[in-house]
Amino acid sequence: MPKQKQRSKPILPKLIALLILTLAWFVTWALFLRYGVRTGDVAISLVGLVLVSGCITVAVVSIIFGIIRSYKRLAASSESIHALLNSIPVGVVLIDDDNVVQGVNEEAIALFGASSEEEMLGKTCRELIGVDKGEIEQCPFVTSNKSKYNIRMTLKTLDGREVPILKTAVEITFNGKLMMLESFVDLSAVRKAEDSLQETMDFVGAILSTVSVGIVVVDEETHEILEVNPAALNLFGSTRDETIGKECHAFICPAEKGKCPISDLGLSVDNSERTVLTLDGSSASVLKTVRKAVLKGRKCLVESFMDISGQKEARDKLEKAARQWQETFDAIQDMIAVVDNDMKIVARNKAMREAFPEMKTGDYCFATVHGTSSPVGKCVGRRSFESGEMAEMEIFERHIGGRWIDARAFPVKDPEGEVSQIIHTFRDITDAKMAEKALKEAKEQAEAANEAKSAFLSMMSHEIRTPMNGVIGMTELLAETELTPEQRDFVETIQLSGDALLAVINDILDYSKIESGKLDLEDGVFPLHQLVEDAVDLMSAKAAEKNVELVCLVDPDLPLFVNGDSARLRQILVNLVGNAIKFTEKGEVFVSAKRRSRSNAGDERVEFSVKDTGIGIPEEVSGKLFRDFSQADSSTTRRYGGTGLGLAICKRLTNLMGGDIWFESEVGKGSTFFFTIPLRESDMDLPEQLVEDTSALKGKRLLIVDDNATNRQIVALHARGWGMICEEADSADAALAIVDGDDNFDLIVVDMRMPGKDGGEFARELKIKQGGAEMPLILLSSVGENERITPDLFKAKLTKPTRKHRLLEAFKSALENTNRRGGTGASAPSASKEERMAPVVEERGREKTSSSGKKGRMLVAEDNQVNVKLAEKLLGSLGYSVDFVTNGRKAVEMARGGGYDLILMDCQMPEMDGCEATRLIRELPAPVCDVPIVAMTANAMESDRRECVAAGMNDYIAKPMRKDEVASKLEKWIRQPPS
Repeated sequence: MPKQKQRSKPILPKLIALLILTLAWFVTWALFLRYGVRTGDVAISLVGLVLVSGCITVAVVSIIFGIIRSYKRLAASSESIHALLNSIPVGVVLIDDDNVVQGVNEEAIALFGASSEEEMLGKTCRELIGVDKGEIEQCPFVTSNKSKYNIRMTLKTLDGREVPILKTAVEITFNGKLMMLESFVDLSAVRKAEDSLQETMDFVGAILSTVSVGIVVVDEETHEILEVNPAALNLFGSTRDETIGKECHAFICPAEKGKCPISDLGLSVDNSERTVLTLDGSSASVLKTVRKAVLKGRKCLVESFMDISGQKEARDKLEKAARQWQETFDAIQDMIAVVDNDMKIVARNKAMREAFPEMKTGDYCFATVHGTSSPVGKCVGRRSFESGEMAEMEIFERHIGGRWIDARAFPVKDPEGEVSQIIHTFRDITDAKMAEKALKEAKEQAEAANEAKSAFLSMMSHEIRTPMNGVIGMTELLAETELTPEQRDFVETIQLSGDALLAVINDILDYSKIESGKLDLEDGVFPLHQLVEDAVDLMSAKAAEKNVELVCLVDPDLPLFVNGDSARLRQILVNLVGNAIKFTEKGEVFVSAKRRSRSNAGDERVEFSVKDTGIGIPEEVSGKLFRDFSQADSSTTRRYGGTGLGLAICKRLTNLMGGDIWFESEVGKGSTFFFTIPLRESDMDLPEQLVEDTSALKGKRLLIVDDNATNRQIVALHARGWGMICEEADSADAALAIVDGDDNFDLIVVDMRMPGKDGGEFARELKIKQGGAEMPLILLSSVGENERITPDLFKAKLTKPTRKHRLLEAFKSALENTNRRGGTGASAPSASKEERMAPVVEERGREKTSSSGKKGRMLVAEDNQVNVKLAEKLLGSLGYSVDFVTNGRKAVEMARGGGYDLILMDCQMPEMDGCEATRLIRELPAPVCDVPIVAMTANAMESDRRECVAAGMNDYIAKPMRKDEVASKLEKWIRQPPS
């Protein structure tokens, strides 16, 4: 400030001197004019005046020129200052102590939005800057008496804009005056940069706040934590206040001091897996990255922490899985090699490495394994590459010691479906090949032995059944002759022995067929209800002999017709029912069939059960009951006899049909045998004769009189199914009491054998109580009991076990006859009625046609004289005319002449067997070729039956022949002449 005042002094003295000299000049002239002229001393005065004036003038001129030069220098200096101010890139304003603008530069003119310098000069600070009075009063010069300050403010320009500025004010003395020099810097760009920077900082802050990677800023020298993001706090389990300012070594890094990879070990970047500490003392696995950085002029380490605990655990699991896979891969006994699409080895397992130690990764597979120079011919891998499918082959490799190798190739495809690798497996099957060869030879020998066994069985069957045919057949014929009681006893003993021997032969033959695999199952349609009833019916005579009740119940919900092997199902049922009767001394045998389950394919799994009240099965023998040649009664006394094959055969047959068999038993109380088999429901239409019309029975009242609760249950079940109203009585007396109180019954079913009064006595007493009126009674009796019953007591007589359809027909017939004859008070049935009821009353009557009434002509081809004699007697007793030949050739010659209604053809005969003879007969012209031919053979194998059918025979009778069976077959095939 003082120097500025010294620079202003030279002009002022000069101006003062100029003023003094000018005054001196005027004074001199004034004195001259006043005194010089008056005194007359003009010359002297004039000279003096001139001298004085000249000196003054010279001085004045000199001073004037000096002032001019000073002002020129001042103007030049002012122009230089003005130029300098205009060159400054900030606005500059000079304001006097009255706050009036005295000078501005061009930048200020532009900044303030003025059109020229004159628009700004002379304005006050308040007018120029556009601030409120209050802001002026708070000016630092005013309030704080400052000589220098700078502030940031918003400038309201003359053209109406608001501009952020940095204002700097300095107090100066200019031309001897105290003035304020103010500079204005436009901060618009700075403000934008600051806003942008703030946005960037906000963005970075948001990223750091939300990113899952922990970020920590650490002082490079002190290792003090300067900044941390939320992810890092979450990782460390601490708050911001608990973290900022802490030393990283002690807080998050378990490493010792002096081992920092950046500040101590000189690395510029650290990127490694580390373990960090947490506030609760636990640790976490992280991927840590550290870089150097200078932040706010401070050397720092920017550390990032990525929690890889999950990845590390997954990686550990993956590594463990890889190890396990490798261990599993190496544990496989087969040799395994993985090859690429160039057939080069990629990986091998232990077995492969040990078998081919010279093999290396990258070698060609075919070169080592097959010893070839190219993958041709027997390379299974190349086949798999070309087809894209698994390929396999067996190879005999001579170059590795003549070994058989089972080579397989499995393609591995990439996401595009292209084969990228092949997994080769090689198994040394030399031993297996040798064993296979030996097994094949053994199998051929076994098959040959089996064929020999089958042939032997067939021969033995023929050789045993042929004489048995004579024994049983002749015994049966003998039993029909007049015999003394002793002779009849002998005959019956022979019959029982023959039946027992035949049962043993059948069991052994069935067992042998199963063992040799010659037993084939059939799949035909058959009536399920009828088959069960037939099988039980076959055993009714044996049950009657032992006074054992034999009852049967088939679930009405079961289909009427099914597909399956009816013969084998019947065989199982007959075997189980026979066993139950054999081991039951008193009580009953109850046979039932019900639905167990149904599959999605429509198969019915039917459960059959045979329950008896016999001796039961001891627990100690129950485990071996289904074993071959094993019996519950294996004592030396052998009270019950048998081969011990019956249940074993049942089990084998049940398993062959896809079922199962088991039993429940209690010693002294009886046993129940169960078996299940799948039977497919047939879609065959129900025959018209099997459609049940039960309309006549609906609402009818039925009284069931039987001491056996099972019998009552079965009859009631059927009757209620037909819409009848049932009442039950367990004795004749109880029934009579019921009838006394209510005699309005439409039907009464009464059992023959009951304790106290039997069925006949009940019928007679009831008739007396009813005053001789005819009652609609139906009798249930066992085989052989019908003969001793008075016919006029009952409407019908049914033999137990009662078949459902026979019971229905008996009910309908009895009701129809009673209604037609006017109710229960009608007289005894007429002959026509008896004739109509004959099939019901005598359902087991034998054919009594005498030999005099011929029923047809028959040709019998049989070479065995005993069988010829038996056939002659048996067929003659049935009323047929018979011609005999002893071989197949003669049979063809006799058949060619015609006139036969049926041919019975033995299978094994000299010169020509029965099958060949049948084929030749079928080639003869009609009508000879159409004659029914029935096989009559001792070969009872299923294969024999099929062979007979294939040769053109119509049916099959196995020896020994039963009269009833022969009669049934003949009636089936012989065309009866018109009466």
